Amino acid sequence: VGAGEAPDAAAFGDRGAGTLRTVSRSPFFAVPNLKKCGIGNIDGLFATEVNVQDGTELSDILNTDGKIAKMWYLDGKTLKLGEGTYTVTGSEITNNSVGEGISFSIIGAGKDKTFVVVKEGVSSRHVSLSGMTNVKFEGISFRNAKLEYSAADATSTQGGSFRVENTVNLQMEGCSFVSNTLQNTLTANPAVNLQGGALYVLDSDVHFLNCDFEKNGVLWTAGNSGDKDCYGGVLAMSTPTGASDSVLRINLTATNCVFRNNFMSVLPNSTESRAYGGILRLESSGADFFNCLMTGTHATYQTTGSGTKLSKKNTTI
Repeated sequence: VGAGEAPDAAAFGDRGAGTLRTVSRSPFFAVPNLKKCGIGNIDGLFATEVNVQDGTELSDILNTDGKIAKMWYLDGKTLKLGEGTYTVTGSEITNNSVGEGISFSIIGAGKDKTFVVVKEGVSSRHVSLSGMTNVKFEGISFRNAKLEYSAADATSTQGGSFRVENTVNLQMEGCSFVSNTLQNTLTANPAVNLQGGALYVLDSDVHFLNCDFEKNGVLWTAGNSGDKDCYGGVLAMSTPTGASDSVLRINLTATNCVFRNNFMSVLPNSTESRAYGGILRLESSGADFFNCLMTGTHATYQTTGSGTKLSKKNTTI
């Protein structure tokens, strides 16, 4: 593989050639062992910005599933999404390396120009994050995810669009979440709770700026027995299992955000079905809303657990 042009490149029309540099700009390029050996010292390798084309299946790029090579590729990168629609079938961005935080950004052309959708007919959220250090999404509209509860997947009760766990700093700027649903349509239901029509956050910090949330929700459509509680039409935040309620684990900030016509729908024929927090459900968490609008939603928020803090400044409900 060539690492630069030959001395006589100009004579053959190959000035500027560099196969290794070219392939390193692919979203699928990952050589973690060679990187440790110093291959990154070659001029032009490992550009921090990577352009992704309209129509790309993002799951092929983002689904690390704990694989070291893919995590090395994402770390420190900015993926640029142009105008258009990008599909996912569930992107599991997981860091299984102890003590090695992964940071990356995904930047779109604007929430009215760059759309990320779940492939039609697939039950999936857009993205799952675990073990990240600094992650930023900007200028993207996440739409039309429908995550169906499955007994085979314990996390299918959490987050219709995003599930975030053990992530130090997630920033969402100029994004929108539209028509994402966490739902159950099984007629035989176990006693499970559905949490977060758009997002479920566990032991993480999340910050929203200039974001819109519209027509997201939690939906029970079948069954008539068992404990079937719904939490957070837009967002549910929780502490890890077994953690003390007295410890404030996670924090949310939302600035200049609009929450419109989000919902929760439970079984009308079951006295055991309950809905809490049409927009937000906090458990031993902190949340600050500044200059936000919340409209068209019943049972706007619910707080539980000692140490929970909720602040609403210049916010209309």
